Amino acid sequence: MKAPLKWLREYVELPAKTADLAKLLTHSGTKAEGIQQKNGTDVLSLEITTNRPDCLSLLGIAAEIGAVTHRRVTAPKVTVPKALTKNLQPLHIEIQDNKACPRYLGRVFDKVEVRPSPEWLVRYLAWMDQKPINNVVDVTNFCLYEMGQPLHAFDYDKLKGRRIVVRRAKKGEKILAIDGNEYALDERILVIADAERPVAIAGIMGGKDTEVTERTKRVVLESAEFDPILVRRASRLLKLSSESSYRFERTVDPRRVREASDRAAALFCELAGAVIASHLKETGKGKPPKGVWIRLRLPRLNETLGHKIPTAKIVKILSYLGFKVKRVSKKEIKAKTLLQRKDIRREIDLVEEIIRIYGFDRIPETIPATRHEIRADDSEKEYRLLRQLRESLVSQGLYEAVTLSLVSERVLKNARLDKLEFIRVANPLSAEQEILRPSGLPGLLGAIAHNVNRKEKDIGFFEIAKRYLGSNEENVLSIAVTGLVNASWETKQTSSVYYLKGIVENVFELLRKKAPRWTEENTGPSFDGGLALTADDARAGMLGAVHADVAREWDIRQPVFFAEIDLDKVLALPERRRVFSELGKYPPVRRDIAFVSASDKTVAEIAELMKAAGAPHLAKAVLFDQYAGSSIPAGKRSLAFSLEYHKKEGTFTDEEIRVLHTRVGDALRSKLGAELR
Repeated sequence: MKAPLKWLREYVELPAKTADLAKLLTHSGTKAEGIQQKNGTDVLSLEITTNRPDCLSLLGIAAEIGAVTHRRVTAPKVTVPKALTKNLQPLHIEIQDNKACPRYLGRVFDKVEVRPSPEWLVRYLAWMDQKPINNVVDVTNFCLYEMGQPLHAFDYDKLKGRRIVVRRAKKGEKILAIDGNEYALDERILVIADAERPVAIAGIMGGKDTEVTERTKRVVLESAEFDPILVRRASRLLKLSSESSYRFERTVDPRRVREASDRAAALFCELAGAVIASHLKETGKGKPPKGVWIRLRLPRLNETLGHKIPTAKIVKILSYLGFKVKRVSKKEIKAKTLLQRKDIRREIDLVEEIIRIYGFDRIPETIPATRHEIRADDSEKEYRLLRQLRESLVSQGLYEAVTLSLVSERVLKNARLDKLEFIRVANPLSAEQEILRPSGLPGLLGAIAHNVNRKEKDIGFFEIAKRYLGSNEENVLSIAVTGLVNASWETKQTSSVYYLKGIVENVFELLRKKAPRWTEENTGPSFDGGLALTADDARAGMLGAVHADVAREWDIRQPVFFAEIDLDKVLALPERRRVFSELGKYPPVRRDIAFVSASDKTVAEIAELMKAAGAPHLAKAVLFDQYAGSSIPAGKRSLAFSLEYHKKEGTFTDEEIRVLHTRVGDALRSKLGAELR
């Protein structure tokens, strides 16, 4: 909205400096986007928010300036000449859709002299970037900018039947608008018609057939209210907008319908030598609504703002904003709503009005008082554990990733996760963000692909985030590794299932949980085999090699290994008790044992079996060799363990060691069917 300062000074006193005025308006919520020098005056460019259609007029902006500067606004005095007593021109106005057009005012003018506008009017319109047309049309535009009420002038002699009919368009009807374009109409569009055809698109643009020209002698002036939704819909359907439609779409001030008509009537008589040739015809069931009183509790106001504003100041601010104010008690006042401010209906709306005029910068900065006990609750403890977990994973060579919680269905199909029960977003911003992720796999594959494509082929990521499976929201730790994990001149170690398994076991160690159990399992079509992680007899995660075809969907041509742990389940497990054991005074005895057994038992299960058989002296059972080849029967493998026996008092005799070692071997034979070597 343009706001020429010379024009505004006709209604309100302005600050001496334009920059000061711009700052005041911006701080009160009407942003000044720029200042332009045009035809001898500064012109402010103001951003008018959708809830402030009252500021789409210079009188509205003047009222806003008056409120922030505490100055009174003077509206133009209008004296409408009396209508002729004889030779009145007939005009019949009919509204067929009262909801679409609550009020319609019409006046007829005779002896109109259509000519170029005077210099002052041309200059005023130029400030608004409005080209002059003729004195009649320019007056309607002048009133639109001054009061915010769109007007339209018809050539009275071109109206068939001397009738104005406000109705819905008929299917197949067309109109040639004053912009020179023809528009096809239908029942969704409100039109102004005469006895035979549409002569204007209501609230948007007039028709060419009835426009005012140099030959026009008699004019009908329209001032009306139209349904904002209907005007907006017609504007979108026809792809046609105007200064009028911009205001009607946001609602017009009901007071200005009559006031703008009177203002234009006086200017027609002054600038075009016109005489009023009919009484004012007002039709419609709509009447300006009455204002209602809103209760404002002063303690509530001060509590909301966190600052006490003197009552006299509150009353003064509301009065300058145009509200009628009355005091109810020391703790309460009432303010009557304004017809032009449809956004003010509640107590909190008044609070907002007061603070924006009073000034947000005048509210002192304070630290809110709080009362709390300093204690390590469960959430704080969990936060510390997760922070330690992050630090531990970083120390093991991984990078933390943060990926999007929303993924596309295409990505899930590429990861072969589309068969999972996932949650679809009702109104996604895009097809790439339509599903809440059921796994961290797609995000980490994307992170790896981004790095691999930039020649960073040895990389590992972890992410602590949420996944959404069915109706469950779960906190999970996702880990993905690829390439070399330990590369130096001395050794090179590639990422593998076993490497990743070690990282997961370190997680349990850090969180002080009992070591997990691993079982081979088909972990789904996304993986080429895998392991299931069980903790306290409940499945708490998985680990596996990402299927090569899945990796290729991300253009990754090297093995990728992925693990996902349900942190909610793991953190809920009981902590492993720390028990102090005195260091042995006597040296341990080490013995090796080698055997062939079925491959269906894990190394951990075999180690536990041997420890149980050699209890309480067998402290360690560590695998140091494994073989499965041509000399070993199918379905079996050869294992070799190093066993370490401890004794608290004294040293072992050879016989004691022989008995213990034999007991371990017997247990392997009887429970596993092992063949000792």
